[in-house]
Formats: sequence, structure tokens, C-alpha cells
Amino acid sequence: MPVYFYTPAVPLANQQKNQSQPIMQANFQAINELITQDHVGFNQINFGEHNKVTFNVQGSAPAFGGQEGLFSMIAGGITDVPEIFVNTSNFGGTTTYPMTASVLSILNPGPNSAGFTYLPSGLQLKWNGITLPGGSQSVTFPTAYPHQCVAVFLTTTFNSVLDVDQSVRLSAMAPNNFTVYCSFRTMTGPSPCSFNWLAIGY
Repeated sequence: MPVYFYTPAVPLANQQKNQSQPIMQANFQAINELITQDHVGFNQINFGEHNKVTFNVQGSAPAFGGQEGLFSMIAGGITDVPEIFVNTSNFGGTTTYPMTASVLSILNPGPNSAGFTYLPSGLQLKWNGITLPGGSQSVTFPTAYPHQCVAVFLTTTFNSVLDVDQSVRLSAMAPNNFTVYCSFRTMTGPSPCSFNWLAIGY
């Protein structure tokens, strides 16, 4: 795409029309190119509306002031690709988070990789499957929640042929882990168990 240069303060004092005209025409061309980059252009139906939104990829989160700033595209972070980050600090939020980041953003995550995804609100879902010995056991998240884990859902593995006599119960949760108790389902006492978990936090 060509680069158009904008010259401010034109026409200058005592400048002749034949001197200012080409500069002003270049300015109008630059303005037109700026508007039509992502918007419906002049003299068209729905002019000024967005066709798309293009983000400049930045190396770090930009600084926002007052009631400014919501979205920015930042390279790196927790995945291998640039992600759209949301800044909520000026609206009662607590952080800048990668709204589009998920396990799908990671190059070659592998079939058994722990999964995660962000919701537009800033909530993050994490999940995985695990087998633990009996009794009270702690499960550490691949990455800790910045503030807190608000819920963990557990589903024991079920064999369609044989009844697996196991049970798992949630006993505690923290930003970086949660604790479960693995036991038999039909009798007292600890027992190894396999289960899947889904955590929600921010």
C-alpha cells in the first residue's frame, strides 16, 4: 500500500494558490486513504461505517488514559501468535488480557495438551484429564489465575463395559491449584481415580 504524507498548516501565510494547491490535494488524498483503510469511503452508501478493523501488532500493551483504550494487538504473550488484548483498567477491571488466546493459538499443541481459552469478559477456562492416587490430592494449573479460581467441575472416567468403582470430590481451590479427594464410590477408603476437570477463573 502506498504511503501518503499529510502536511499540516496549509495554506501557509502569504502562500500563493499555485503553491498550496498540490499540497492540499495531497492532503485530501491522504485523508481519503486513511478513511477508506477500514471504512466505507466518501460518496458511498453507509459511508464512515467499518468494513473491518485492522490492528497494528505491538510489542507490549500501550498506555491508556482516562476513559480511553479497549483493544490492541500484541505479539508474544502466552501463545505463539499475536493476540487481541483487552484493557479494562479504566472501566473497573483489573488487568489486560488476551481475549483471543486459546490452546488453538499454540503451534502444535498436541492431542493431550491441557486446554484453555479466554472469554471476552476476561474469564479464563482451563481443562485437562488426570489420574491420581487415592486420598487428598492437589492438582496444579499449567498457569495460575492472576486473581482467583471461582469454580472447578469434575467428571470421573467411565468405562462402558466395566463399572469403575471410583469417586472424586472437590475440597478446595486457589489461583494456582485445586484439591480433590479420590475414593471408592461404593465403599469407604481412598482409591486411585481418573477424571477430567474444567476450571473457571480470572
